[in-house]
Amino acid sequence: MEKKSAYIGREIGNYRIVREMGGGGFGNIYLAEHALIQNRVVVIKILRGVYLSSEEERRGFLQEAQILENLKEHPHILSILDLGIEEGVPYLITTYAEQGSLRDRFKSRHNQPFSVPETLTIVQQVGQALLYAHKRNIVHRDMKPENILFNSKGEALLADFGISTVLSTTSVKHTEVMGTPAYMAPEQFRGEISKHSDQYALACITYELLSGHRPFEAGDFISLGYKHVTEPPPHIRQFNTTIPLHIEQALLKAMAKERTARFEDIAAFLKALHHTDRPQYGPISYTLQNQPTSPASQTTALLASSSPLPPPYQIATQINTPASVANTPARSAVLQPNYPGSGNILISPNQKTSDKFYSLGAGWRLLS
Repeated sequence: MEKKSAYIGREIGNYRIVREMGGGGFGNIYLAEHALIQNRVVVIKILRGVYLSSEEERRGFLQEAQILENLKEHPHILSILDLGIEEGVPYLITTYAEQGSLRDRFKSRHNQPFSVPETLTIVQQVGQALLYAHKRNIVHRDMKPENILFNSKGEALLADFGISTVLSTTSVKHTEVMGTPAYMAPEQFRGEISKHSDQYALACITYELLSGHRPFEAGDFISLGYKHVTEPPPHIRQFNTTIPLHIEQALLKAMAKERTARFEDIAAFLKALHHTDRPQYGPISYTLQNQPTSPASQTTALLASSSPLPPPYQIATQINTPASVANTPARSAVLQPNYPGSGNILISPNQKTSDKFYSLGAGWRLLS
């Protein structure tokens, strides 16, 4: 018999916890009802693994959490109704999204691709939410289908800005990589973050919606990070031939390895996804040359490097020009970055002890 959660029946704030809805590395999610007002249902997220032991940490969390007040008015951001600290553990109270998550929709369709119109509608709504946050200098850091919810009208709601805030205000002594590996930008594997990292993640989600496949798949964190940092995504139109060429090109640009090569902002990315009245170039093709099997040590250094690819690895890109725009010359480029320079190693193999990854839902911590 499944063990009943100790939180069932407890009251947090004005809400009584009714049942557990699920959870992940970051903590547990509960459905709760208002203790006095009938039919007022909310979701309470209790963050596991984050303990605010000092008064300074508690004060920092509450001060930083005030930033979330700037987001509550946007129609496509899940509203945080309240937050606090219960016995040293932070919690968030949010509105209840009746129609579940984007991941739930994937599962109900057996991971079949979404149509282009449906995809663009979802991405437009989520993108507007991100743009709203970015203009207020708030970065999400953990974009993924599980954090895109749907209200009773079927409108998309971007969730879990609050969890990123909580994690950024705790005094974590370990090297910390914020994000979910399948959707993390190359720089996130080096512990760096920016608004362009959210753009990369949104492009990965868009790719998955349209193709039914994630851009990169691997069995472990290091291998997945290696692919994000070094490899181009498979051509999306090999999975779904109905995808317009301009969408494929927009996704490739938004998933560029270097953040400076991506769109200026989310608004430009959204415009490119919808923009069809410009000359169409052929799809960008990538060829990996002289790529040996990478040992763990090379992968480790690569993830920590500011350069996307050390020799002898070379990525050749070629843009083929179709006959319809024959007057436009083809363009090509070969990237041959140097070996990584000195700097902190994010993930370093240790022959004496085994490294362990501790998942915190909104990020990964490396514990030695």
